[in-house]
Amino acid sequence: MDERVLNRARLQMILHKHRLIEKEPFTGQKKPEESDGATVVRDYPLAFLLSPHSTRLHVDRHLRRQIVRYLTTCFEILSEAAEVLIPGELEQWGRLRVGNGGDEVHARSYHELRPDGRDAAFVRYQLMVDQDADDASADERLEEESQYGELRHIFVLAIPPKTPNINVHQKKKRYLLLAQIHKAKVETDETDEYKVLWYKAAAEFGLEDEREIWRNRAQDWYSTGMEDQPVIGKLHHLGLLCRDEPGYELRTAYHFVISMIASRPFDTAQEPIQPLFSADTQRARMREANAGPVAQFVLILGLLFTHIQLEDFDTVLARFIERLEIKGPSAVREAE
Repeated sequence: MDERVLNRARLQMILHKHRLIEKEPFTGQKKPEESDGATVVRDYPLAFLLSPHSTRLHVDRHLRRQIVRYLTTCFEILSEAAEVLIPGELEQWGRLRVGNGGDEVHARSYHELRPDGRDAAFVRYQLMVDQDADDASADERLEEESQYGELRHIFVLAIPPKTPNINVHQKKKRYLLLAQIHKAKVETDETDEYKVLWYKAAAEFGLEDEREIWRNRAQDWYSTGMEDQPVIGKLHHLGLLCRDEPGYELRTAYHFVISMIASRPFDTAQEPIQPLFSADTQRARMREANAGPVAQFVLILGLLFTHIQLEDFDTVLARFIERLEIKGPSAVREAE
């Protein structure tokens, strides 16, 4: 190996001496460009979109809501106007390479990744976050914060010409390069000289809980079914999937109650909702005097549904209203 390195060095000296280094057949291989084989979207010069690219992205209800929220927030348009701009399918790519020597990231939901390559789908991105979001009386105070998540899809939304607030051009379309990212929980260790971050749960590495997968799929199925037959109460299936998950009590109650009050109710939902309001569970909620408004509301539902301890109803209701006034809308998570 040492002899080979020495001979190569001698050859380089000879080529330079006789000015042959840039001539055939002594020229080295051309260094590949970052943009080789990539699609570049106008106005995004450092985003190189790479294959796979053959399959179009179906826009389900969840993704549509996310895009509508993005358009209404960033461009200050009405949700009805945003809905019109979103087609049923979008052009998507499986990989994104960041220019100037940046990383290459994979879209997790587009194609399968090897177990040792799942971290290639995780990204860090910046968002403006209101530092006083928990204080309803405070003025908005936005600061940039790092967020972490798993990249699911990379896609482009074409905006027609003459679209108010988004595309003022008279003839050309505007292309918005968008990404769907699922937020990932991270742990932070700052005890050493450098801050260390790692993903908290195995679910964040693609090893998602099977119940969570089926909850998401069932939600899409039943949402589609409710559009066609909104008066039929079949959401009890979602209630079953949510019932045993900590923190899902309000969603569980919602799905079961909607099933029972529809024009054509699903009466069977009366049985699976019983464990949510069991005597032991209700007593535990009653003991949590400092619980937030969500827990208090579920407790109230249980009192009304079971007719047990109704003498405590006024006290619990007053406590619920007090908690709601203190914490405001921030007490309820977006998922609830």
